[in-house]
Amino acid sequence: MHRAMYAGLFACAVGVCLTTAPATALAQESALGALATQAKASPQDASAALAYGRALRKAGRIDDAIVALRRGASLHAARVTQLGSELHWELSRAYVDRRDFGPAMVQCRVVQSRPGTQAAGHVCAAEAHLLWRRGSEVAVELAQAQKASGFGKEAQFAAKVAEGRARELELKEADAEAAYRAALHIIPDRPEALVRLGSLLHRMHKGGEAELKKAVDLEPRDPDALFALAAVQRGKDRVQLLERSIDERPVFAAAERALALAQLDIGRVADAKRTSDKILARDPSDLASLVVSGRVALAEKRYADALASADKALAAQANSASAKLLAADVRAAQGEIDLALEAYQAAWGLDHTDPAPLVNATLACIKARRLTSARAYAKKVTTEFPKDASAWLVMGDTQLVDGDKAQARASYERAKGLGADPKVVEGKLSGAR
Repeated sequence: MHRAMYAGLFACAVGVCLTTAPATALAQESALGALATQAKASPQDASAALAYGRALRKAGRIDDAIVALRRGASLHAARVTQLGSELHWELSRAYVDRRDFGPAMVQCRVVQSRPGTQAAGHVCAAEAHLLWRRGSEVAVELAQAQKASGFGKEAQFAAKVAEGRARELELKEADAEAAYRAALHIIPDRPEALVRLGSLLHRMHKGGEAELKKAVDLEPRDPDALFALAAVQRGKDRVQLLERSIDERPVFAAAERALALAQLDIGRVADAKRTSDKILARDPSDLASLVVSGRVALAEKRYADALASADKALAAQANSASAKLLAADVRAAQGEIDLALEAYQAAWGLDHTDPAPLVNATLACIKARRLTSARAYAKKVTTEFPKDASAWLVMGDTQLVDGDKAQARASYERAKGLGADPKVVEGKLSGAR
């Protein structure tokens, strides 16, 4: 399966934790028992409430996290110390995770009103505005943070991460990279910035695996770090990382969808169906889950079911590129090349950042012996995505069908240099010798 199909899943779902406490304070599902016991044993300890609430949030238990954090914020120690501001900031993040902007901003204003944490309050507000992709408001809050009191290292670090996220929304990738690197210069070895930086570098075809591996080494149980690292792995390694991520956050729809696709990649179709059925049962109307369910049906050659999933997704969102691509792949599998090409063109028109429609159209044309069209699509995809390995693999396939083995080998070698699976490349090279 083409790796670009994972891009949206990983790019939009890595909700990294921008905590004010050291990275060692992070914990997830596997640590909840001990933290719950500690919080119960010390009901007046605001720091125990903060640790437990943060762990609940990272585990995806947002409502429980809000209860724990509100209780901690109500304690006397929290009301008279900086610890209270940390609790309110973490509460804001929990509300953001619940997509509840109003209460999130209320918590940020509490932080902003406290002596010594005014700057942190503005950074908190900047993070909240990211929920609605409000880059201009993010910039205003970060500018105010620089002028406010209490702009210490933790607030500076979080501000740079928020700035990087805002720059990504503006498609200013170089500026986003600079912001994430600046964050790591302020406080080195923080998983949240490493995850953001590594994911960005991977999308820019500039590496990123080292940063993501370091993030997981620093926090082996962080579900976001595990999820992000899975994006740059393949085969069983990807599946295992996704399974670990879901273990730490049992309800993690993006990771579950990615797991179903990864299971398909390694031939575990029955497992993929179980994973897909689970997430679809939880939310039968979720567009992304419908597309994954369609992918599973396509792998099982249940073409009518696959097409029904695509149609249902398109009924919910007519401009869904992933649903249109699914419909195209189903038509191609059924041998309906004209309908398939029409759908591939539509999918490409809806999303010019994904090479998959052009790649799959090339393969469909080769299979249908539409070689003139195959050459055109291969040329298009390598021109639009010169650093994408799959583009050069299908260019090699097209050249091989044309009988130009030397050029095919050159294209396959180029794909290998861009990160294509060495086993896949070697198999193709063997056929081109």
